[in-house]
Amino acid sequence: MNLANKITILRIIMVPIFIFFAIIRIPYHMEAAVAVFILASITDKLDGYIARKYNMITDLGKFMD
Repeated sequence: MNLANKITILRIIMVPIFIFFAIIRIPYHMEAAVAVFILASITDKLDGYIARKYNMITDLGKFMD
């Protein structure tokens, strides 16, 4: 598994973490949710850039993205 796919999997793992922080009522829960969302957004751009730059494009990566 290449780096771009690992970054994509990391983003997929962030989805339930984002939902958790968006739903739970603890101090700074929305700030945490926004931080996770921003990090997931950055990884979305980053994995595509890495895959194209280093020719790591795979069918699995296309499917997960």
